[in-house]
Amino acid sequence: MRGHHLRSNQYLLVRVYNEDEARKNWGKAVVKPASADGSTPEVPMTRAPADLSVGKLFIIKGTDVSFYIPPTGVGVVPEEGSNYVRDALTLERLEYCILVEQNGKKRYERGPQVVFPEPTESFIQREGHRKFRALELNEIQGLHVKVIAPYTDGGKTYREGDEIFITGKQTAIYFPREEHSLVRYDGRDKHFAVAVPAGEARYVMNRKTGEIRMARGPAMLLPNPVDEVIVRRALSERECSTWYPGNEEAAAYNRSLRQVAAAAPTTRAGVVSEGDFQRSQQRGKAAQAPAAQAVAMDQSSVSRDTHAIVGDVLERGSNFTQPRTIVFNTKYEGVPWSCRTDRRSAPGARRGRPGRRR
Repeated sequence: MRGHHLRSNQYLLVRVYNEDEARKNWGKAVVKPASADGSTPEVPMTRAPADLSVGKLFIIKGTDVSFYIPPTGVGVVPEEGSNYVRDALTLERLEYCILVEQNGKKRYERGPQVVFPEPTESFIQREGHRKFRALELNEIQGLHVKVIAPYTDGGKTYREGDEIFITGKQTAIYFPREEHSLVRYDGRDKHFAVAVPAGEARYVMNRKTGEIRMARGPAMLLPNPVDEVIVRRALSERECSTWYPGNEEAAAYNRSLRQVAAAAPTTRAGVVSEGDFQRSQQRGKAAQAPAAQAVAMDQSSVSRDTHAIVGDVLERGSNFTQPRTIVFNTKYEGVPWSCRTDRRSAPGARRGRPGRRR
């Protein structure tokens, strides 16, 4: 067999198949150093390692060796078929990769650099790709992250189980790290702010206390999903006929919300997630969402020059992704009360003394 020529971004995976022969002949390997001064790396090419047990794996990097022939007792492991020389991973700026050890420990590397795996590591692939782009965030976008291992960053200590909301105000370019686990809602990673025009408002409920506040426009509403969630109130037929007389569209929309709330597979009575509502629309079980929800976000990129497309270009989706929303409808869930306040008050704001429902 011919010897192996290596470029600086290539490597070999070698395995010991005979411990005694490998230890005796280790220094007889044909090695041509890759350094310009002609110096030969010592380990693991010329000096025998302490552990040469059968099956032991070693990495021969092209940054150290430009030509290699193994000694007796050591063999080169082919990657696929007869391909012995393997390609390392070249990362550009704004790119990262993930390597996983046999014990499950992950290693995150970001560019620009050439990444060589350890003998027992392998690259995590998704759709055939080994390197991925960092996530770009602006002030009206965010990521919900759960801490799965304690760490300290910027003088602040995070414990296992903590949840944080990262926006573009703190981190414009986000690289995943081994202590973070992204919390995904209905298949979506990013949280987008929702536009509240002047003269309108949205209900925002605290997930931990149940308190509801009103966010008035004009504003770009980006609630922290760790503590808050946007809620919708499903109106009854009587409320629709009182507040929107003769408006069949409003009646049909609120009727669809009540149907989804009744059929949603959730333990929270009277509450339905936005994902359940969208899935019901796809199945044709609910009415079409109002056109006001189909808001488009402007596209943006670093450069409009077509020759720069393959460079450092940050792309944003042209479709607006609604934030996680639930429907709040608990009018008939609790103890009957006499409602003597304005019906247009926020949900849960009913007061009065116990009595017969009117």
